[in-house]
Amino acid sequence: MVSFNRKFIACLTLSLLFVDALLLLGTPPAPIWLKKEAVFGACIVFLLIPFLILPIWQYRDRRGRADMNFLYPWIQTCIAWLTGFSISLFGWKKLFHLQFRTPLSIADLPMSSLSGETLTWYYFGHSYVFACIIGMLQITGSFLLFFTRTRLAGALLLLPVMLNILLVNIFYQMNDGALLQSILLTIGVLYIILSYYPHLKTLLFPVRSAGDRQAPVSQWMAACIACILSLSFVMNACHLLPQQSVLYGRYQVCNAPADGLARVYFDMDNVCVLEYGPQRRLIANYDFDMLTRRLSSRFAENGKKILLSAIIYRTDMDSLIIEGTLAGDSTRLVLCKMK
Repeated sequence: MVSFNRKFIACLTLSLLFVDALLLLGTPPAPIWLKKEAVFGACIVFLLIPFLILPIWQYRDRRGRADMNFLYPWIQTCIAWLTGFSISLFGWKKLFHLQFRTPLSIADLPMSSLSGETLTWYYFGHSYVFACIIGMLQITGSFLLFFTRTRLAGALLLLPVMLNILLVNIFYQMNDGALLQSILLTIGVLYIILSYYPHLKTLLFPVRSAGDRQAPVSQWMAACIACILSLSFVMNACHLLPQQSVLYGRYQVCNAPADGLARVYFDMDNVCVLEYGPQRRLIANYDFDMLTRRLSSRFAENGKKILLSAIIYRTDMDSLIIEGTLAGDSTRLVLCKMK
């Protein structure tokens, strides 16, 4: 007899996946005949049905009735089919350009002004081939879920794909609907995999033979040495990088100099950028002496050397004054730090 906890988890998972599939069907662009009211009504019905069946199922099992033995494997099959249907729907959307679309008016905005969701959508939409690969993985894995013999293989294929989508939705602040759908579908995939736990345990953690008893010691040593060596290389690389300058930031030129200089960036790795407009940028490394407050940088444009040599005065935490020479001419720049 199936335990009550397993029955409850199966019914809960089935209810949530029913709701997820219905909401997906009702998400624009949805068929005209599929009304929102009907979708939400069906969601409520399918959310409750498994829990209405659960007490009857538990009561008859306690009475020793065998007429509902079919129900647990049937629910597992429904979970696999609903998961496969919903994930394949996302896969087909990628192939037919219904995902990763960014309006031109949004794509032309400065990158720093875009939200994490918009940046993610634009980035993944840059390569249609990549979107097709992800879509085909989702479709293939979903197709395998519909057959008992290949169900575990399909779930294992879909797990890294769905985990990656879930983490992107969480950490790149995707909308609540996308986040909820990825959570529910990942739960569906995990449920299928965990239903094969005894088989997976034997496969992933085989019993060691007598001749392998000494192996763990050498394996632990190799793993620790590899981790320590890789960490040491990374720490050394961090040490060799230049420290972030006290000037770090992007600044608007507030006093509008005659040469049209609009912005100045003191960027990472001691890089200075003079921006005169979208089509003209001078980029070079700079040196800054904290004691003398002297800044020096040597730019190049069309084979011509442009030297910046100046003294920097900080009026407050958000403004700088640069006085010196740029390209041989005296200059005075008032820089206001941009938020």
